[in-house]
Amino acid sequence: MTGAKDYIRMIAVTAVALLLIPLVGYAGKRSTAATSAEDKTPDEGVSILMRESGEVVTLSERDYVIGAVFAQMPADFEPEALKAQAVLAYTYAERRRLSERRAPTAELKGAVMSDDTSLYQAYFTEEQAKALYGEDYETARKRIEEAADSAAGLTLCYEGEPVITAFHGISFGHTESAFTMWGEDIPYLVSVESLSDADQEVCRSEYSFNDSEISERVPELKEADISALTIAEKSEHGTALSLRAGDVLIAADSFCERLGLPSCHFTAERESRGWRFTVMGVGHLVGMSQYGANALAAEGKSCEEILLHYYKDCVIIRK
Repeated sequence: MTGAKDYIRMIAVTAVALLLIPLVGYAGKRSTAATSAEDKTPDEGVSILMRESGEVVTLSERDYVIGAVFAQMPADFEPEALKAQAVLAYTYAERRRLSERRAPTAELKGAVMSDDTSLYQAYFTEEQAKALYGEDYETARKRIEEAADSAAGLTLCYEGEPVITAFHGISFGHTESAFTMWGEDIPYLVSVESLSDADQEVCRSEYSFNDSEISERVPELKEADISALTIAEKSEHGTALSLRAGDVLIAADSFCERLGLPSCHFTAERESRGWRFTVMGVGHLVGMSQYGANALAAEGKSCEEILLHYYKDCVIIRK
């Protein structure tokens, strides 16, 4: 079966985009209004705008969640980790529906999201899932169907509102808060321990660039002394927030996006006419660490325990 390493490679390719996705990528237009009874209906489906054809396709919640989990987590992860990811997919669909009901996005043509993964969470069609898993597809689908069915109707909420379902591939041993990484004070997206992450092989990666490569990819630094590059500001846990070269200051997420570094938690070591970056983690580091969730599930933690560890003061509601 396609395993964790295959997924982390896939996540690493797209992780740089996740570093810069604004909150609209997770929640659309945020609302502070509580979810009322009239807002909620039985399975009304999940409508997705397919950009290439311009067609709006409506899926059942179950089919959407299966496709979302296929795109977001390895099928050989622990059942309770897969269930946690499925709850997040149900929650994301519910929050998107509420957002579009309250303030429709004209470009979506009545859908609640599109297949643009730079704005909305990833979803795999059956063909895409089969292409990824090949002969292991049926086994993978059975595991993901079981997760989707066990999570059916469950929504992760904070003060009655479906949460912003931020998640990332793997942290460096702690997650970061939304306030630290995005400047958004979201009470349930705070820094928590995810200690097993730092010990996993997929957590650590290295990248080397010479000065000319850096100046080409980061035009702001063309006139700067790149040999004097330093991390100007770090989070409490050591994640880079900004870098400086001479008089030039650049946000770390933009810097990482330009160089293709999978997270902003890195150290930089000067080499001959260049820099070597040792990176820990994959993604924006906010919310649930997927590898951390899998490790907790392997320890016997339930889906609920996993989610309430990563999303503070939240509750799981069955609609």
